Amino acid sequence: MVTNIIVSAGGFTKVTKPLSLIPNDTDGTPLPFGSVIYHYTNGVTEVAGPDKQRILVALDADAATITTSNGDVKPATWIYRLPESTTASVGEGNSKTTNMYLNGKLILSIVLMQDNFKQ
Repeated sequence: MVTNIIVSAGGFTKVTKPLSLIPNDTDGTPLPFGSVIYHYTNGVTEVAGPDKQRILVALDADAATITTSNGDVKPATWIYRLPESTTASVGEGNSKTTNMYLNGKLILSIVLMQDNFKQ
């Protein structure tokens, strides 16, 4: 079950903590392994679970802001908490997908969409 989100007007959710794949993480918004995060050009983030069912849709501008370890300020929808030993595979060429693996198993995909989110 996803917690740390508030459903706001228009059916969007307000993400108050980073998106997290760390089991039992109280400092993040928990997502199941196998989730896919879609970032759209119009500032909308959509998350689907491993079963392809939508978990949440959030406006990046309404998410809590978080200061990263290097001093950047980003919306919580763009901050990911991952288990130790997670490795990344960044798409090459025109691919806008980054895949995250834990012990060789795909646990998360992050897709930079080239269009606007539409309900």
